[in-house]
Amino acid sequence: MMEYKGKAVELQEEKCRWEVEREELLSQISVLKKDQNDEKEIMEELMSQTPTDEDLSIVKIDKPLDNFSADDLLVSMSQVSLKDEEIRELTTENEKVKAELIKMSESKRQILQEKNQLQKKLEELKEKCIGKVPLQGAKHIIWDTLTIEITKFRHYLSFIDDLCTVTELAQQKLKLVNEHMARRPLSTAQNTLNFLNSLSYQKLHDMGIKDRISIVLSAKKIIQKHQLMKTVQDKSDELVVQVKEFRQEFRELFEDGLPSFWDEEGRLCSLEHYHQLLVRDRMDHSKFNSMEKSLSGQTIVDILAEYFKVLQKFTVIRARLPKKSYETYMELEVTIREMMECDTPSSEQWKAVERFGKTKYIVPS
Repeated sequence: MMEYKGKAVELQEEKCRWEVEREELLSQISVLKKDQNDEKEIMEELMSQTPTDEDLSIVKIDKPLDNFSADDLLVSMSQVSLKDEEIRELTTENEKVKAELIKMSESKRQILQEKNQLQKKLEELKEKCIGKVPLQGAKHIIWDTLTIEITKFRHYLSFIDDLCTVTELAQQKLKLVNEHMARRPLSTAQNTLNFLNSLSYQKLHDMGIKDRISIVLSAKKIIQKHQLMKTVQDKSDELVVQVKEFRQEFRELFEDGLPSFWDEEGRLCSLEHYHQLLVRDRMDHSKFNSMEKSLSGQTIVDILAEYFKVLQKFTVIRARLPKKSYETYMELEVTIREMMECDTPSSEQWKAVERFGKTKYIVPS
């Protein structure tokens, strides 16, 4: 593959040199044409002058002077009595111009011919059949590029892995807290708080409730604990959705042949292990075994297209991913800590809260 690529580069460089030479020849032709026009002007000036020592015979001009060629002008000049030396000089100059024009025309023809040959060689190279070895090399180049791009993408994969870790931690902590708080329902604490807040000091005294503040504080602790549990659950669910959407983005790409970033248990593969998976697929040439020894250009394009598609899809997905943000990640960690450190009432304190939360008291009038 590299050999054909090198030949194509050499042919392209040779074509460029021919283009430069062609431009130089066209420039020389332009200069010569200008010189020829100057000669015509000189001849016109000579013809417009009448010598003082010789008679100038009048000649018949068959066509306008501006349409005269150098040959026509010499024919007319031969009919007048100019000096032989001037005629010889003009004749010599005319021959030189003719020779230069012939030479430039030949060079132009040669350049066009070589250009056509170069174009033909390029077309032949495109259509030329190659073996499976260059095809395998092309696949290696694509997979090597993909490996480099995925390695640079590793930091985002680590970020998603951190999100998975913190959501798992949140679920573990929630499980422990839920087991403890299941015996201290939010509704009971809220009912107790509402009931005690509806009583005046006199009614509290009449009902024999002397420790209302203690009971209210215990109920508020229960309510705060449940609120923190809900916040942890909501933030955790938000991150879980983000992780699922990220993995869904790459699902189709994995179906197209890219090794998955995660193992069967959903854990992020180590960088070393994932490189091994990429090398394995890079060296897998089983798709080429059933092919003929010589492959046309179109066949090669069709075969490599599926590998290019994987690389292209990966680039597109990476470009549209949201920027990394550790804000929600950190907020969840902080809320987990607050939830775990939030005190809950003792069993005796909870019994006092529960007594007012479950019993329907009749408030004295």
